[in-house]
Formats: sequence, structure tokens, C-alpha cells
Amino acid sequence: MHEKWLTDRMINYIRRDELTHVTIFANLIKEIKKEFPEMYSEKLILEMMDTAVKQEVKWSKHILWEKIIGMGHENIENYTKWLANERLNMLGIKPLYPDVIKNPYKHLDRLQDNNGEKWNFFESTVTNYAQSSAMKWSWDF
Repeated sequence: MHEKWLTDRMINYIRRDELTHVTIFANLIKEIKKEFPEMYSEKLILEMMDTAVKQEVKWSKHILWEKIIGMGHENIENYTKWLANERLNMLGIKPLYPDVIKNPYKHLDRLQDNNGEKWNFFESTVTNYAQSSAMKWSWDF
């Protein structure tokens, strides 16, 4: 059980750091666009995003194979493309993959540790409590 807790913590720290990086870089790109429009290139951003998506899909397929139920190659690719579209949306850029409009793992959102709240009491311990008004619940599946 202790190893599970450590793995859970590591994944949550990685997730927190990744979300921090996304926010920082989105803000940097928006500021560059505003303050130095001659440096801003939407075409370059789209090319870089496409390359990143291809590399991430290839890596994910290599690491996960198709050994995790519900995480087949098609879902991995669609999730990565959906996430890229979400990141581009943060920048006010139209989706790179307009045919991918849905998160194939939406059902897993409720298992995430948003803002440090743990609510799957069967598998982890509470590390932070928040007021119910601060919680962002969603019934969208």
C-alpha cells in the first residue's frame, strides 16, 4: 500500500508541474503575441504542436502497448490530439485536429486530484480539504 501511495503522490506532483508549465507557457506566448507581434507565428506554433503530438503518440503507444483496458492506440491518439486542441484553444488558436472534439477519457476526470482534494477514500488518504463552494463538480460524462 505504501508503494501505491508514493506512486500516487509522484503522479500528482507531475500533473501539478505539467499544469503549471502549460499555464506559464500559454501566458508567455500570449504576451509575446501582444508585445512583440513580429516574433509571433501561429504557423510555427501549429507545426511545433503537430510534431509534439506525433512524438507523444509514438512514445505513449510504445510505453503502454495495448495492455491497459480502455487505453488502446486509438484512444491514446485521440486523447493526445484532444489535449493539443485544448492547449491551442488556451492561446485562441483554432484546433489542429478539428475531427477530435471529445476527450476519450472524460470518465477519468472524476478520479483526478484537483487542487489536492482526494475523494477516493478506498485508495488514498485525504491530504487537503476544501470548502464545498470551492469544488468544481461536474456531471458531464
